[in-house]
Amino acid sequence: MHICILEHPRIPSSERFNDIANTPLWSCLMGGYAAAALLTDGHRITFMDAAGDGLDFDATRMRLAALAPDLLAINAVYFWEHTGRLLESITTLKDDRPSMHITLFGFFPSLAHEQILSLCPAVDSVCVGECEHTLSELAAAIGGHLDWQSMPGLAFAKDGQICFSAPRTPDPHPDKFAFPLRTEDGPLGEKDTAAILASRGCYNFCSFCPIPVFYNHSALWRGRSPANILLEMERLMARGYRRFYFVDPNFVGPGKSGRRRTLDLMAGLKPLKIRFGMETRPNDLDEEILAAMTEAGLESLLLGIESGSP
Repeated sequence: MHICILEHPRIPSSERFNDIANTPLWSCLMGGYAAAALLTDGHRITFMDAAGDGLDFDATRMRLAALAPDLLAINAVYFWEHTGRLLESITTLKDDRPSMHITLFGFFPSLAHEQILSLCPAVDSVCVGECEHTLSELAAAIGGHLDWQSMPGLAFAKDGQICFSAPRTPDPHPDKFAFPLRTEDGPLGEKDTAAILASRGCYNFCSFCPIPVFYNHSALWRGRSPANILLEMERLMARGYRRFYFVDPNFVGPGKSGRRRTLDLMAGLKPLKIRFGMETRPNDLDEEILAAMTEAGLESLLLGIESGSP
């Protein structure tokens, strides 16, 4: 069985901000994590980054026709007024290959699976929440011609109803996930930057943010160990990267343990002589942490404005 993980084309909005306003920043790695999980479990995959390659929906359709996958897993990203174009494309792909199972994963389909399944019958299933284990089990079930509708974490439409058997608990140990597959190739420039996900989730429950809802069936924040993060970064350095950006929604993490982990990671980063950026909450920072980050190579820091009150 052949599986294609698709980063679909993105059409920029002329009216709205197109970076972190429409989806959490770490969405850029979600397809790579999904592809790595399937590859680790022995599946035959193609990771197609139509967005990164600058393809439009027509060119993407032609490439998928040549690949003829049995399972198409799409990291579906909301992109404002053009989102309907994605659903139209999915319908066309299903018409081209009716036997192909189409599943969606990511923040947008997880949080809007009922609406998507109602609007687009061409979508066979939606992986709700953390996708890696759900996708691997779905692929095994489809490849073995087994029932997939009873597994946790999957939503689907049946007999006019939206069905969801049970939520899937996110893995409590993020070090278990294989490092994300990356499609970049060729020589790297001085400013080329590798995205890194050092933790998952956020321990706060801000009313405007989808991240806690996405992870609300386990601990809201889970950090990778410094050793695991450093191993991935060292492998990327072997490919030529010297700049990194941590795409965590909340880099530092909660309490004394989050603070200690951050200081340990900075101590490990300092000898690498790299440059990096990140985003976190202002209340997680103090002089000691900022000094350690700066000495380790911090060059950019995004802080959210949590309130308009002084």
